[in-house]
Amino acid sequence: MKTKIVYLSIAMFLTGCGGSDSGEPAVVQPPAATTGLFTLGLTDAPVDDAAKVVVEFDGVALKRSGADELEFTFDSRQVDLLSLQNGASELILEDITVEAGNYQWIRLMVNAERNTMDSYVELEDTNQISLFVPSGAQNGLKLNSGFTVLAGGSVDFTIDFDLRKSITDPRGQSDYFLKPSLRVIDNEVSGDVAGTVNETLVTAEGCSDASAVYVFDSEVTLDGVDDIDLAEDDQEDIGGPDPISSANVTLSDENIYEYKAAFLPPGDYILAFTCHASFDENDIDNTESETNMPDFGVSFTSVAEVTVNANETTTYNFE
Repeated sequence: MKTKIVYLSIAMFLTGCGGSDSGEPAVVQPPAATTGLFTLGLTDAPVDDAAKVVVEFDGVALKRSGADELEFTFDSRQVDLLSLQNGASELILEDITVEAGNYQWIRLMVNAERNTMDSYVELEDTNQISLFVPSGAQNGLKLNSGFTVLAGGSVDFTIDFDLRKSITDPRGQSDYFLKPSLRVIDNEVSGDVAGTVNETLVTAEGCSDASAVYVFDSEVTLDGVDDIDLAEDDQEDIGGPDPISSANVTLSDENIYEYKAAFLPPGDYILAFTCHASFDENDIDNTESETNMPDFGVSFTSVAEVTVNANETTTYNFE
C-alpha cells in the first residue's frame, strides 16, 4: 500500500543572545502526525435482466481496534450500482481524516426496507420492485476486512458488490432480497483483466441472451469452475466454488465482443466464459453434471489461467 507522507521542518535562525551554544541554528520539529486520510468508493459486477439496481446509502462506519465505532453520515444518496461496471466506480467518502491505526471493519449504512422504494430494482420493462436488505436498518452492510491507516498516510478502497451473486427473488415474496457478496479492494495495488470474445462463442447454438466471464481463485483449477449459487442462511453452499467476480460480455461500437473485470488484487486467477449467463439463478444449482440436470443449464465453454499484476491491465482474448 502506498502512503503519502510529508515531513516538514522549520528552522529558526537566532541572532545575538538566545542562539544555541554551538552557534548552529535551532530546529523546531513539527508534532508527529496522528491521523491519516480515508477514501472509499463503490463498484459492481453486473446482473442480468435488470436496468437499474439502486441502493440508498446514508453513511459509513469504521471500527478502529480499541476504540468506539466512528460514523460518517451524509444526506441519503441513491446509487445505481448497475451503472458501475467495467472499472467504473463512485466515491462516497473522499480524503476523510481518521485516526491512524488498525481498523477491524467497514460498515455501509443503507436504507432498504420491505415494500419501500428507498432501494429498488428496475427491470428491463421499467417495472420497479423494492429491494430488501435483511437487518439492513440495524446493521447495514458490514465488511470484516481489516486495514491499517498510517500516521500521515492515506488509504483508498473500493467495495465491489458483485450483484450477479447478491440478488435473489424469493418465491412468494414481494421484494427482491440483497445479500451482498462484498469485496474490499485496495486501489493502490489492484489490477484488471480485459479482452475480447470470439463471436462464435457468444452466438453458438443453445446460448442465452447474455454472456459473461467469471473470475475464480486459481485454487479452483481449470476443471473446478461452477456457476454462482447462494446458500441459504446457516447452510452450506448449494453449488461448487464461488467466483470472486464476473463481467458481462458486451458488443462494442466496433462490433467486437469484449469484457473487463476490474479491481482485482494481484495474483493468479481462472477465467471462465459462459454464454448461458442469463440462465444462472442464485438459489438453485444450474451447473450441468452427471447428477444435476437443471431445466436451464450453465456451462463454461472456455477457461484460462491468467495473472493479474498491480496497477496493470492483463489482456486475455477468448478465441
